Amino acid sequence: MDCKEKPATLRLEPAGDDALWQALEAMPLEAEDRPPGFVRRLARENGWPIDRARRAIHEYKRFVYLAVRAPHPVTPSRDVDQVWHLHLTHSRSYWQEMCGEVLGRPLHHEPTAGGESEDRKYLEQYKRTLASYERAFGEVPPEAFWPLPQARFAGAGDLLWIDRSDYWLLPRSARALAGGAALGGVGLVALAGTGHAEGGEGTSASGWMWLMVAVVVLGLAASLFRDLAGRPRKRRRRGSDSSPGWFGGCGSSSDDCGGSSDGCGGGGCGS
Repeated sequence: MDCKEKPATLRLEPAGDDALWQALEAMPLEAEDRPPGFVRRLARENGWPIDRARRAIHEYKRFVYLAVRAPHPVTPSRDVDQVWHLHLTHSRSYWQEMCGEVLGRPLHHEPTAGGESEDRKYLEQYKRTLASYERAFGEVPPEAFWPLPQARFAGAGDLLWIDRSDYWLLPRSARALAGGAALGGVGLVALAGTGHAEGGEGTSASGWMWLMVAVVVLGLAASLFRDLAGRPRKRRRRGSDSSPGWFGGCGSSSDDCGGSSDGCGGGGCGS
């Protein structure tokens, strides 16, 4: 049997009393000091509350369990993959404590080759991962951490790291907001001019006040437009090998012949 394949006769049993799951569940990743600062860094880098970060770690442990026990390659969600990436940076916890002491084998994280065929493959792997999750843990994967397949892989090519000290992050709807602000500013200018023309000297103060408000609104709109226009954009060409790092896809493999060698991709990683 090729080390890159799992035995076809292997069947996934409920995690329940499995010693492997009990050992994974007992790993102290959610603690404040094991590894140091792991939970807080995960929360900070993803903009999550601490409670959500801890829940994401729990789902990551379930993913690792499936990576070893499932009879097929598995693919994580984006949130789970974020935990995986951070855990890899804590090399002692990852390689020595988890892989060495709990799994008894390495679990490597490797990139996808990219392209349409890879996208299709990893979409199917993700679907199978969700099904195996339900069989192993007796419940449907929580959609907050395991979105439906089409949502999971949507827009993977538009994702990229942003330094928030250099950018203001605005939703796409902010473009419409900027346009509305500009129109509102023009309207205020017109209102100020009309009030001054109709009221003569007696209303000049009011007219100047509206004019100043209009200038401020127009200035904010112009700044918003400039920020949106200068924001970096990254589009993904279908059928290309331009998968943007971990957002586009990756995989991992085990060096143990009796274990797993799995992949992931499309918009996430696998084990």
